[in-house]
Amino acid sequence: FYAPEKTPGKSYIKWGGFLDSIEDFDPKYFKIPEALAVQTDPLERQWLEVSAEAMQDAGYEKKDLSGKQVGVYAGSRVGNFKQKLTNLHKDFIVGTGQNFITAHLAHIYNLKGPNLVVDTACSSSLTAIDLAVKDLRLGVTEMALAGGVDILLDEGHFVGMSTAEVLSKDGRTKAFDEKADGTGLGEGCGVIVLKKLSDAIANGDKIYCVIEGTSVNNDGSTMGITTPNPKAQQALIESAIENGNVDRSTISYVEAHGTGTLVGDPIELKGITAVLAKNNDQGIKCAVGSVKTNIGHLMSASGIAGVIKVAMSISAKQLPPTLNCDTPNPRFDFDNSPVYPIQELQDWDGVSGIRRAGISAFGLGGNNAHVILSNHGIPDQNSVNTPFNST
Repeated sequence: FYAPEKTPGKSYIKWGGFLDSIEDFDPKYFKIPEALAVQTDPLERQWLEVSAEAMQDAGYEKKDLSGKQVGVYAGSRVGNFKQKLTNLHKDFIVGTGQNFITAHLAHIYNLKGPNLVVDTACSSSLTAIDLAVKDLRLGVTEMALAGGVDILLDEGHFVGMSTAEVLSKDGRTKAFDEKADGTGLGEGCGVIVLKKLSDAIANGDKIYCVIEGTSVNNDGSTMGITTPNPKAQQALIESAIENGNVDRSTISYVEAHGTGTLVGDPIELKGITAVLAKNNDQGIKCAVGSVKTNIGHLMSASGIAGVIKVAMSISAKQLPPTLNCDTPNPRFDFDNSPVYPIQELQDWDGVSGIRRAGISAFGLGGNNAHVILSNHGIPDQNSVNTPFNST
């Protein structure tokens, strides 16, 4: 399916950020019959495995959560694994139905809270987090698992996105760089465990960061349904700031959507600038980056990848570089903007000791989401401190 020049039915790239061994699975751990396990979509396998890892990292066993109001919120899309199956197992729908990505986990762990799969394209996992946060605040749940998963099973996305000419010719995302020519694709899964801060402190949980504000909106009517709306992106961030009741001058990092498109990145940067330039008489600078330069665009899971990157950065007190950004894009005036791209590992002191960051995800079709994270309010005894390995 590879052809280096644009060819109908072909992909002009053959690279991606692929997970190793997506076919491997431990059904006994989840008490799933092996005959059903082999007909279980890798999307579901990854969500089960990574959710189990997230709960273990948080210090919770199955018996601790059984029967509790724990919500499960996954950003994902309809997979095409079912079309590849023959001799279907009688319970094949359990392994291939989109809703079972989360429902199977709730069944295995006996989780009683809301359970849903969200599809807003590339903003799916951040939207799932927004919904989880709202339910926690309303008291609907006492704990939540939220995130996203996306797997590239075959050539479909590569051929389709090559036709649309949105892929980088070398498969690498070059966010904010003058050579930006499209996005690179990747696959992955990420899950975070959420609780109210007061509950986490009272329980002695380890805490990576605090979600202070979230927001979702839509571009509405634009020149085309896939055309971004910079005013909607600006309004999105403003809404998240208001929702979190935070001082915009204390935001010292933004994990941008940053897909590495020559036009899309400057539009996003203009929206960020419009927000951060308000009442910024002191000329405070804010770093911007994109995890897509490291692992590719994970589509449904792209937002959770950014959240995990920022959570790790908060705990490390460091900001990692955005790769492939050698010469910042001249279509955007960085010199006269409050933002600058991170090009090397740097210490992150934040503002008055508060490391606060915003994370954006924009779905194809206009569904946008933004989350604000920080270390504010985390007691030392609960705080995770793990510096990055500079090598």
